[in-house]
Amino acid sequence: MDGTGDSVDMLRPDGHAAALIDVASDRLWDRGWRGIVLDLDNTCCAYHQPELADGVAAWVATARDRGFRIVMVSNNFSERVAAAGAQLGVATVPNALKPLPFGFLRALRLLGTPRRATVVIGDQVFTDVLGGKLLGLRTVLTEPLVAHDFPLTRVLRFLERLRDFTKPVVAAVRGNAVGIGTTMLLHCDAVVAGTSARFRLPFAQLGLVPEAGSSLLLPLTVGRARASALLLSGEALAAEQALAFGLVNLVEEDESAEIAAEGIASRIASLPPEAVRETKRLIRAPWADAVKKQMDEEAVAFAQRLASPEFREAARTLLAKA
Repeated sequence: MDGTGDSVDMLRPDGHAAALIDVASDRLWDRGWRGIVLDLDNTCCAYHQPELADGVAAWVATARDRGFRIVMVSNNFSERVAAAGAQLGVATVPNALKPLPFGFLRALRLLGTPRRATVVIGDQVFTDVLGGKLLGLRTVLTEPLVAHDFPLTRVLRFLERLRDFTKPVVAAVRGNAVGIGTTMLLHCDAVVAGTSARFRLPFAQLGLVPEAGSSLLLPLTVGRARASALLLSGEALAAEQALAFGLVNLVEEDESAEIAAEGIASRIASLPPEAVRETKRLIRAPWADAVKKQMDEEAVAFAQRLASPEFREAARTLLAKA
């Protein structure tokens, strides 16, 4: 992997711009950069807004005409990212888990450009810049289109809302559920896995720590020994193994997983609502305060680990094998 230096260097972009439309694509081309990894939220469109910001479509069209290959990489969900990509005529990588390397690696395969000839353009230091630097990519930091929380804060708030949600939550899973894709399931009341589902918690491998209260909830769910093995080894857990461990309630063929989850949700919805909510509260009451405390401790440790040399080195090791 390209790129060395201390933690400060890993957070220092190669360029700055007030907005994407202020990035001079001709200058990027003159520097030998041929691939662009483009962020979505607060770079191409305002956070939580579906419309592209003024001038973004024209900027992308000009860059593509110049010869750039462009892929949009976002931590947002598939439908939102796909819609923006379709408007711009570029490939997309949703649910990217930036700054982790997986989404960036997918983007590089789509681009077909060398790392040193690829630039990440986005508004966040700890996702766009750090993620790009870990791979040896060039980076340009823009100002966010609107003021917003630090991405880790947004993730934490989502997890807190999921944790505190009073109605039952039913989930269906297909394909890879990595990191938060698995830990968020610990806050669900029923989980249906498709046969293709694979659950993986590679926190320690990446020099990170568990999140979403998983260091407490996973041992409660699957047992301490199994939880330790999953969190420390980072090995993938197949759907049938997850069922045997008690991580999921049911395994169905992929095409039936969502239908099965909807069936569970419908049956629960047909029950007296107050009784359902009170039952959920009582089930979770014995460890509710402990989960909140554990999530707070995990959040502090996770933020510290993101800036640590161990995270940087672990990511390099992983990328060298990719």
